[in-house]
Parts: sequence; C-alpha cells; structure tokens
Amino acid sequence: MKGRYALTTGGSSGIGAAIADELAGHKANLVLVAHDAEQLEKTAAALPKRHGIAVLSVALALDEPGAPRRLVEIVRRAGADVEMLVNKAARACGRWWRTAPPRGCGNWWTSMSAP
Repeated sequence: MKGRYALTTGGSSGIGAAIADELAGHKANLVLVAHDAEQLEKTAAALPKRHGIAVLSVALALDEPGAPRRLVEIVRRAGADVEMLVNKAARACGRWWRTAPPRGCGNWWTSMSAP
C-alpha cells in the first residue's frame, strides 16, 4: 500500500482508527471520514507524525442525505486516488432492524446506498 490511498469511514476512533493506524504503518496515505470533527482532527494529526504519510480528513456525517456524493467530490478535488475502502462508520442504535432506523442511525442504510 505504500503511497496509495485508503479511505476509512469511522476512522477517528476505535476500530476505525486502529485500522487507519495499521494502514499508515504500511505507508498507505489515508482519507479519514468521521462525523466528530474534533476527534477526527486529533487522529488525523497524529498519523503523519508517526508514519510519514499524507492524510486528508473529512468531517462528514455519512448518514445525512447527499453526504456520500459530497465525499466523492471532496476526494476527487483533493486528487486522492483511493484504491481501498474500509467502511467502519457506525453508531450503536439498539434493536431497530425490524422497522426503520431511528433518527441519527442511518449509517447502516448509508452502507447499502453509497455511490
């Protein structure tokens, strides 16, 4: 992955951040996407210092209407040729799967409908 771009959703904390760190350890450049801008910036700032890679951070709630398309445009404008996707964006929302997801818990639907 040296010099190639990987895009990680949910990359600001937890498993998503751990995967991003592992990819950076293999010298992959990263596009990190998360809804928590403050945590995202902390994570994005640490990775280049530790691994010497490029990071594009995008604070975006992917369950908002049109967000996946906005993300594609942001990545294109930045010139990041993404070759790997790690789709780790998620929120704990309880047992809603028999009905529609509650407000703010649309990431599951986002995974199913992303461009």
